[in-house]
Amino acid sequence: MSRTKKAIFYLIGFAFIYLFAEGAGYVAYGIINGEGFSAAKLIAEREELNNRRRKEIELPEKGDRNRDSKRKEEIIHPYMGYVLDYHDLTCSGHGFCDDTMRGYENAPVTPKGEKDFMVAIFGGSVAAQTSLISSDGYFQERLKTLPGLEDKNIVLQTIAIGGFKQPQQLMALNWFYSIGADFDLIINLDGFNEVALAPTENVPLGTNPYFPRIWHNRAKVTNDTVLLATYGRIEYYKDERARKARKLNRSAFRFSPIRNLIWQSRDRRTVERISGLELSVQSYKVKDHHVRPLVVTGPDHPVPDLPTLYRDLAENWYRSSLQMNAVATAYGAHYFHFLQPNQYVEGSKPMGPEELEIAYLEMHPYRQGVVEGYPMLIERGAELAAVLGVDHDVDVG
Repeated sequence: MSRTKKAIFYLIGFAFIYLFAEGAGYVAYGIINGEGFSAAKLIAEREELNNRRRKEIELPEKGDRNRDSKRKEEIIHPYMGYVLDYHDLTCSGHGFCDDTMRGYENAPVTPKGEKDFMVAIFGGSVAAQTSLISSDGYFQERLKTLPGLEDKNIVLQTIAIGGFKQPQQLMALNWFYSIGADFDLIINLDGFNEVALAPTENVPLGTNPYFPRIWHNRAKVTNDTVLLATYGRIEYYKDERARKARKLNRSAFRFSPIRNLIWQSRDRRTVERISGLELSVQSYKVKDHHVRPLVVTGPDHPVPDLPTLYRDLAENWYRSSLQMNAVATAYGAHYFHFLQPNQYVEGSKPMGPEELEIAYLEMHPYRQGVVEGYPMLIERGAELAAVLGVDHDVDVG
């Protein structure tokens, strides 16, 4: 057999083996993921992963601090812990802004007209996203179905930021009332941040659990080399995830079931590494924390055990909501409080394979806070409803 024929024979054999392997990979993907292989879907997933990471690490461009660059960043606030500077002259400068609020003067301290009905939404990221992502005009139209609001102009103000937890919502309400806000309806959607963030972000570093999240980093940058090294590894693996996703999307093998299976397996291992490192940060015991400045730690808050901590957090949540109702009532406003749903509340929501893949992680650092803290929030919520003499719904699904 000539060399040419041998080469052709080997190429045909290799092609046959490759196609067989890809076919097996196609079948294996369906078995592992419970759905058919879609290269387009995986490419879009990797593109989204890469875009999120780019936004996390993107540095401001030159001249980006001219208050008209449309770039937002967290800044310290004397009463609410932190708010957002949008660097946007169409925003009022109070630290809360969206496309709806841009249309109102000095929002959320907007002067109320004769036909205006002022609605303020408080909470963390879920409250903010519920308000911002809902269909345009949805809240306004639903509220107009209530007696007496049919002819009102519904003014919606979103006073919610990712990471906000009580008593930040209470402080925000007090602050805006003190400088002239005139709300008619106050909606508070919270609970998750209250029990999930403090035990994982503040308490392990000796910071008071009621202080805003990661206050030690906002008030003073840590110089603990072990902790800094762990933070560095977390950022390294996040960069690795984005780099590998970007690399595969640019490769001719981005349509290959086998190559996508390999990427998926490695990506999951990287996610597990990141989660493990984040857990180690949360459980890290800072040396000599008793000599850290008071501005960083706040007053001592002994935590004998986690159940006690969750009870304390639920109590703070209860008292803060009670005070928000009292303040609202004093100003003639209606107050509605909702416990934020969460996928880690057992039995709250049936989830298929696709949802479990993207929204459920057994080792997620915030999962324990939900599992142990939500039962206490539900219990205190029932007591809150009894004290206020209102209906109580325990459905968190």
